[in-house]
Amino acid sequence: DRTTPTVPMHSQGRHCSDCTENMLLGRSLGGLALALTTLVRVGDCGGVSPSAPNAKATPPPPPPLISPMNVYRTTRSSDGAPTETAPPPVESPVMCAPSTLLNHTCLAAWPEYASVNASTPEACCALCLADTRCVGWTMNAEQSPPCHLRPWSTATPTHKPGCTSGIIASRIPPPAPAPSPAPPGAKNVLFMVVDDLRPNLNAAYGQDYMITPNLDKFASGALVFRNAYCQYAYCAPSRNSFMSGRRPAQTKVYSFTDHFREVGPTWTSFPGLFKNNGYFTSGAGKTFHPGLPPNYDGSKSWSDLTEFPYINQYLSGDKCPNDGPGFEQWGRWCEVDDTQHQFGDELTANNSILHMTAAVDRKLPFFVAAGFHRPHLPWSVPKKFFDMQPAITDIASPKYPNTPIGMPPIAWHSVPGPGFPTQWNVTLPPNSTDGNRRAYYAAVSFLDVQVGRLVDTVDALGVADNTIVVFTADHGWQLGEHNMYGKMSVFELATRVPLIIRDPSQPLSHGKVTMAFAELVDLMPTLAVLAGVPLPTHEPVPLGGISLDKVFKNPASMPPNGTKPYTLSQHARCWKDTHTPCGTTLAEPMPSTTGVEAGAGPHDLHDMCDCHFVKPADIDFMGMSIRVPSFRYTEWHPWNGTALEPVWEQLTGIELYPHLNDDGTSFDDFENVNVAGEPEYALVQKGLAQLLRQAFAPDPELD
Repeated sequence: DRTTPTVPMHSQGRHCSDCTENMLLGRSLGGLALALTTLVRVGDCGGVSPSAPNAKATPPPPPPLISPMNVYRTTRSSDGAPTETAPPPVESPVMCAPSTLLNHTCLAAWPEYASVNASTPEACCALCLADTRCVGWTMNAEQSPPCHLRPWSTATPTHKPGCTSGIIASRIPPPAPAPSPAPPGAKNVLFMVVDDLRPNLNAAYGQDYMITPNLDKFASGALVFRNAYCQYAYCAPSRNSFMSGRRPAQTKVYSFTDHFREVGPTWTSFPGLFKNNGYFTSGAGKTFHPGLPPNYDGSKSWSDLTEFPYINQYLSGDKCPNDGPGFEQWGRWCEVDDTQHQFGDELTANNSILHMTAAVDRKLPFFVAAGFHRPHLPWSVPKKFFDMQPAITDIASPKYPNTPIGMPPIAWHSVPGPGFPTQWNVTLPPNSTDGNRRAYYAAVSFLDVQVGRLVDTVDALGVADNTIVVFTADHGWQLGEHNMYGKMSVFELATRVPLIIRDPSQPLSHGKVTMAFAELVDLMPTLAVLAGVPLPTHEPVPLGGISLDKVFKNPASMPPNGTKPYTLSQHARCWKDTHTPCGTTLAEPMPSTTGVEAGAGPHDLHDMCDCHFVKPADIDFMGMSIRVPSFRYTEWHPWNGTALEPVWEQLTGIELYPHLNDDGTSFDDFENVNVAGEPEYALVQKGLAQLLRQAFAPDPELD
């Protein structure tokens, strides 16, 4: 990519040969580069006098190989703040062609994946050249470390004295092609995704104590998937998966440190697919995880960020006050006066209504995505939604509040912090558990109103007959079952999600319930086929899911008749030591039930971290889970941080849970006894072990 023909170019009175990258840069940044004070390629004009433009330049030496020890390792302290440890500085400056030098310029708005110690701009540039992920670098002597390495982004460089930056233009991805016109008859899509919502809905999922009238009405004319699952029960990894259409093994996102654009800068995203086919695409609220990717994927996914900027805000009602009536002592839930406070989910609904209305007024097909926060913690919603619920004493408690019998300790996890169980089989008092459950139900009722507003808008705009409406969640939640709160596991309650899709052109699916398996990674291909949009071709990494369009024609179909035979989920575990942001909570040692010793220190399988800010290479274990019609089978393996895959030869835990006669309406009756190792299930276990390893085997197309 560096054997381009030479193009003479003048900059600040200096003559440069082979400045093709300069021209590319000028086009890529809209002419900004040409307006900068200085724009030369470091090393290009070395040894050439301005008075001798035809002299032959001395070719710069190749950049040296940079040791990984020169790269800072970024970790997080207990309060989430980044901390860094400095490596030895790079002492000798090196020539740095073909990087374009931008004096008095910072790339501070670009995403950053590494900070390094370098003594000169040339040394910083050399570090960038040595890493193929790096497209831009910034040297800022006022910061420590001074050298910042960055992948490509659409953000604009900013003028700042004292900064020197560079861009390797040959690594800039080509500009996205102009959108194709929308296919004839293309359907609109309203995509609603919710945070932390298990299938706790009334009519659709048989929870008759729930107050969800709008979702009940919506489900009566839609297809309800009772067996829909996320690929990773954690916000950022799950959203990077389904919003890109790829599995975690493809995105390499297992925590809150990475995003799919680092490995797939040119991938077509879920909303980007519709944008590239002539749709008006817009988002509001939490669709992509905030910051992962940067700017909610910017113009790669959304149509007009100038007129319709992406807005995801927490407002005054979204955080519990320190005290007051209807306030839980740990701040997990509170009854809010909605005459004094506003809520971010209401703003998300307002903006989504605005976006749909604008698209209809302009006669454009639309893909409008609305991401709602509730019922994510804190359960801070207007008091009237608490008043709808039964009294705490009338809320049903979990039938099985203890950890499953025979469960390997590595499988257990609960939300850290006061107000929830933080120790193995130390359950909360019933009134605390039931108070939490009542608050969660109130948050779901609040969410139901926002969903109703959007569905009613589709009807009011007169486009219901041409609009596919989707309702789902990024993962489930455990509400005291198994002595757990939160997601962060591979249990059924953490991985199963609501999925309701109304397609006006599929009357056989209206008001039906299907037991066919679905995965969130199937959303992108399914919606493309239903809407009449061609799937992307020639992608560097293929989509991870399949279209479920055949299920709409025959909701009663089961594998292998047009449906998938299983679903896959996974979750990481990390030791509580110096490379994790959380400390140990166990007061006493627990007996070891695996080949790995347990103790009261940071290496205790009963008390592990969810790897929140841990890089993929530093993960310690990975749980790999497969769900088939009558069983869930899970294996926990040490993690190979170099190959980014399980160490299949070593087992840390095995789980096998029967799901016989599971119709998707009970949150209590399954996964309470681990039958792995029981003689009567030996053949089932052997077969599922083989199937799991085949299903999670590395894809040769990704190597």
